[in-house]
Amino acid sequence: MTACCLADNRAMASTFSATLNPWLSSATERLRHTLDPRQVILFGSWARGTATRHSDIDLFLVWDCDLPPLERIGRVLALLADAPCPVEVIVYTPQELERCRHRPFIRQLLAEGRILLDRGQP
Repeated sequence: MTACCLADNRAMASTFSATLNPWLSSATERLRHTLDPRQVILFGSWARGTATRHSDIDLFLVWDCDLPPLERIGRVLALLADAPCPVEVIVYTPQELERCRHRPFIRQLLAEGRILLDRGQP
């Protein structure tokens, strides 16, 4: 990518960030009131500050529920339908998180993600 295109992408991402931050606050409150997840974490390029106009929003939720994984994801995505760009979500139960916490992807996500909501342990 040329320096010009990279600068254009960063400028657009900065402008878009002004829209994204209020949406993230609103979406986090909506998730909290509707699903009451234990955690909501923004990860990926938006959390790292490297997003471009082509970046999606990556969210990780820890939600204590009995729904199968695809139904959990569907419920969360339905609440985020007003997002300003595509959203990808990963939804784990607390038990799934404990089983997978050692995996490199999850370790990195937990270490580098931006915590939007954290209710701690019950």
